Amino acid sequence: MFSYLLLKVKAAELVEIHLLEEVFINDAVNSKGAWALGDFIQGGPFEQLQKSFPDDAYESNYGIEIPSVGYSLFLLFDDYNKGKPLYEAVISVY
Repeated sequence: MFSYLLLKVKAAELVEIHLLEEVFINDAVNSKGAWALGDFIQGGPFEQLQKSFPDDAYESNYGIEIPSVGYSLFLLFDDYNKGKPLYEAVISVY
């Protein structure tokens, strides 16, 4: 079981996929290792991951948005910790 995966379903349709640091805080549910979406790895510093942003990526109210055909990827960074580590990724499907 992955303790970092959360799916959002509307009616019978998948609308969002969340990759989080911890969705379930429970000793019985323990994920070994960080999640990754290609070059975007949980805990990766903003400065390093920024090099992998495509040209059409931009900063939105929600974080860094990377639009694509049929979905958008949102990357959320922790502004309060050194290096601004990546703590969540959201894939919004449309």
